[in-house]
This record gives sequence, C-alpha cells and structure tokens, in this order.
Amino acid sequence: MKDLILFFYLFFCLLIHAQSPMELFDMGNEAYNKGSYVKAKNFYLKVLDDNLHSAELYFNLGNSYYKIGEIAESIFYLELANRLSPGQIDIKNNIKFAKNMGLDSIEELPKSQIDVAQKKVLNIISIDAWTISSLLFSWSFCILFGVYVWSQNSKIKRAFFVLSSLILIFLLTSILVIYNIDNSKKQNNSAVIFENKINVNSEPNNRSTLLFNLHEGTMIEVIEKLDGWLRIKIANGSEGWIENKNIRFLNYNRS
Repeated sequence: MKDLILFFYLFFCLLIHAQSPMELFDMGNEAYNKGSYVKAKNFYLKVLDDNLHSAELYFNLGNSYYKIGEIAESIFYLELANRLSPGQIDIKNNIKFAKNMGLDSIEELPKSQIDVAQKKVLNIISIDAWTISSLLFSWSFCILFGVYVWSQNSKIKRAFFVLSSLILIFLLTSILVIYNIDNSKKQNNSAVIFENKINVNSEPNNRSTLLFNLHEGTMIEVIEKLDGWLRIKIANGSEGWIENKNIRFLNYNRS
C-alpha cells in the first residue's frame, strides 16, 4: 500500500513539474536573452526530444551553439532552419557568420541561371506555405468550377471558366513545387563534418594519395558509399574519399 501511495505521489509530482514544449522554448529564449547560452541550448534540445521541429527552434539552437563556440553544431542547425524556411535573410546571414568561424574557406562554384531561377522559385515561401496555398487553390477551383457548371448565364459561365482555369494552373504549379521540394529532401546527401580534421584521399583507403584536409563545420555532399568510406564533393567541385566517421547528415534526426 505504501509503495502504491509513493508511486502516485511521484506520478503527480512529475505531472506538476512537467513543462510543455512551448514553455521550454520560452525558457530557452529567456535564457538566451540573459546570455545563458548553454542553458538556452539545453532547453531547446529538450523541445527536440519531444520530436518537434520548426525553423525558429533550429535557428535559435544554431545561434546558441554559435555563441558557445560549437561551430559544427551551429552550422548544422542553422542549415536545418534554412531548409524549413528558405529565403530568410537572418538565417542565411548567420550561416555565413558561422562558416566564417571555420578553418576551411571554400569558394562555391558559380551556378547556372536555370539553377538560380529554380532555387529562387522554391525559396519564395516555405513548404508549409506551399501546402496551404495548394489547399486554398483546390477549394477555390472547386467553387469556381462549380459556379461555371451550374450557372445558366453565358457571361458568368465564361468568366468563371477563365477564373477556374487560372486557379487550376496555380494549383498544378504549387503541387509541382511541393513535389520538387519533397524530392530534393529525399535525395539530400548533404552533411556536416564534426571531426577536428579529416583526410580526403584519392581512393577509398589510407594507402592512396592525400588530396586535402577538411575540418569541423565544413559542408559536404556524399556521392557514394563503399566499405566504410564516402566519396564526397565540396562546394568548389573538388571530390575525394573520406572515412565514414563523425559526420552528420542534414536531417531532423539528432542521432
């Protein structure tokens, strides 16, 4: 009986002291504003433990890591924020600041005008906003097309046919954009190096020629995997093989 009473006592204590993710997020913000960056980081990580993700959470977490000098973690979470909310100037600027703290200064290859234009279109709004837009276009199309079908007035039918056709074009465009964003995420092979220094070899073994070194916080793209080795490419187009250790792919899994 005593054990049962103790169990319920501990259970209710946990309920009383349990904090919602929003409360933890606010406590993280409060700690950050007071300059307690380690404390803020820990609060944000507790929110992630509840499997909740948002651009704002990743942005604040990346900034907290930046303040305490953990550059690889900072770049990792800021890049995640950028993927959830592309086009945000504050996120892009903070990514540049974080990368400037790294040891590797890598100049990116110029991109084609088609790639730049496509990226601008995809980055106009977030994928959540594109999804909401597609739902609104769907409802609008159904309503406008319904009016076109049931109306007996030829002028009204003509006007609503044109409007429903335009909305259909917007709907198909938004669906195509969502598909491209989702497909690019599935094919995402970008990762961040968390090793202090890692050798990039010409072949997948330690006997091959050492091409160059990369350091903590550098972004890489994984092209191929082979027996514990990864063939990678960096922003300037250089390629090589690294051992598959202490890198973290840009996804929403902390492990």
